[in-house]
Amino acid sequence: MTDEQVKNTESNEPGFPNVSPGQLAMYVGLASLTVLFTASLVAFYITRAQAQAWRPADLPPLPWGLWLNTLVLALLSIFLRRGEKHLHENLPKALGKDFVIASLLSIAFLALQALNWREVAHAALQTREKTLYVYTFYSLTVLHALHVVGGIAPLLVVARRAPQQYYAGARKERIKLVRQYWDFLFIVWVILLLSLWFS
Repeated sequence: MTDEQVKNTESNEPGFPNVSPGQLAMYVGLASLTVLFTASLVAFYITRAQAQAWRPADLPPLPWGLWLNTLVLALLSIFLRRGEKHLHENLPKALGKDFVIASLLSIAFLALQALNWREVAHAALQTREKTLYVYTFYSLTVLHALHVVGGIAPLLVVARRAPQQYYAGARKERIKLVRQYWDFLFIVWVILLLSLWFS
């Protein structure tokens, strides 16, 4: 068999899709986070099922600010997608502005979350019956907030470097990876919020 025939045979063999090292690393990272959040939710539902008393009758509903935070994350994802579009249109300054806004939205999310935590803590102190409900609320939302904190640095880096046309050529992929991470956090947040709200 000639070298050319060998090459043709190899090209016909099934293989992995052409995935860059950065994208592969992101897939692995998101898979790990999926396992982490899934395990946290499983623990939440097990605790819910085994608890003799779950939500105290005199505990007020969860703060509506949690839904406002959902809107904030949705807007953040929209601006990241718009930034990705501006990148492909070769508009680095517009890309930088989109990521500045996304950075501000991420900080706003944490500020609103702090208000939500304070409101829940105040309400929990007023209840006569103490259960694990409030504990599970904090464990899930704090876990998510920690990953939000971890995602702020890349937003700030892109916002600073984008106007200098730093994200050209092979570096364009970094914008997509940042957007994928925040899309993941948005999806996880919605799942966590629905689990808490309707438990």
